[in-house]
Amino acid sequence: MNERAVVVGAGIAGLTAGFRLKEAGFAVTVLEADDHVGGRMATVERGGFLMDTAAAILPTTYRQMVKLIADAGLAGEIVPTSDLVGIVRQGTVHRLRSHAKTDGLTTKLLSPAAKLHMVKMVADLVRAGDRLDWYDLGRAADLDIETARQYADRRLSREILDWIVDPALGALFVASPDRLSAVDFLFAVRNILGGSFFNSRKGVGFLPEGLARHLHVELSARCTSVEERPGGVTVAWERAGEAEHVEEAAVCVIALSGHQMLAVYPQLDPVRRAVVEDIEYSTCVDVHLALSAPPAEESMMLQVPSREHPDLCVIVLDHNRAPGRAPAGKGLLTSYWHTAWGDQQWDRPDDEIVETAVPVIDRILPGVADAVEFARVQRWRPAVVMSRPGTYRDLARFTAATDPAARVQLCGDYLSASTTNASLCSGERAAERIIAARSGRSSSPPVSVA
Repeated sequence: MNERAVVVGAGIAGLTAGFRLKEAGFAVTVLEADDHVGGRMATVERGGFLMDTAAAILPTTYRQMVKLIADAGLAGEIVPTSDLVGIVRQGTVHRLRSHAKTDGLTTKLLSPAAKLHMVKMVADLVRAGDRLDWYDLGRAADLDIETARQYADRRLSREILDWIVDPALGALFVASPDRLSAVDFLFAVRNILGGSFFNSRKGVGFLPEGLARHLHVELSARCTSVEERPGGVTVAWERAGEAEHVEEAAVCVIALSGHQMLAVYPQLDPVRRAVVEDIEYSTCVDVHLALSAPPAEESMMLQVPSREHPDLCVIVLDHNRAPGRAPAGKGLLTSYWHTAWGDQQWDRPDDEIVETAVPVIDRILPGVADAVEFARVQRWRPAVVMSRPGTYRDLARFTAATDPAARVQLCGDYLSASTTNASLCSGERAAERIIAARSGRSSSPPVSVA
């Protein structure tokens, strides 16, 4: 097409949009405010330990991501990884292989009566069908009428709420079923849980870094404004020590968190602006522990229900999760905590946060406290979108108000379930709209692969 495109944001959504636009012939520039690409899908190295800073778990049910990896020539970098998941109940770890449906039937995590109640959930998923759509979760608006807790109370049982719904949502969204929409739980069961897992020896950052190699990326480049005008788009950005930069392009994709997008794009229409202004993000304060020896636990992650601990959501045993995460004979853990805990800890010094976290982790995995070589604290604000009943009905209104022919398209974590794969899908959809509009054909959304 030989037209110029600017993408604002080099997280997985923006890099996906940029990659797909370049495939279609656009000359693409990506602007990233940070000094590295990836956003919450990045990896850092310290002393031979590879730490995924936020996103860590990549299920094979992320089929759109698997296809993108292949299209970007990165398939040779992925390896299958452990799918053994532990759920703590009354101090006992119940282990299930994610891909093995028989484990759900034989586990002692749930009573026989609770397992029978799970049949109702299966029936609800069948009725929901393809409305639980990676590309447009607004299609599930009619299901968005209650919290996950209310859904469990109405359709399932207290036992399933405590030992399945609560830990699953805590692990994915660091929030409580008392808050989150029932759509998030149904979506997770339909599209995320139940598959195997994959990763890279380089860490999850292999994908954004691999996509960035196909693109022209300006780092430490903070976008200050995006203006759509007749015939094009003007994007202003700044970098410390330099004069203001102004980019003129045919089209632009804004791939920022919702509130950051509002700050740079004042032309957004009132309907969509009202939806985004109502979005609430969680706070994440994650604690990585490098260990002189791995704990005996064989699971790749331990989900910690609220009844076991009110603050801790999940412990990822990185050395079990994927190869190359820790030096031989050593261990690496990443702990994720509820958003209220993150808010409480946000302004505390790192060493005080670690002093608070380690005894809790040691209760779940005895011996960890004596094996810590070093700790790393990672803060995220905004972290992931915290839905509520009505979030996906609002999303349907947002989608209906989107002009597929507009020169400025939006993507990011607020346009579906707040996961890396959903963000990726939003980037693909933004690129698809632009490609369709600029080529003169009608826009049709990508086909969802459930």
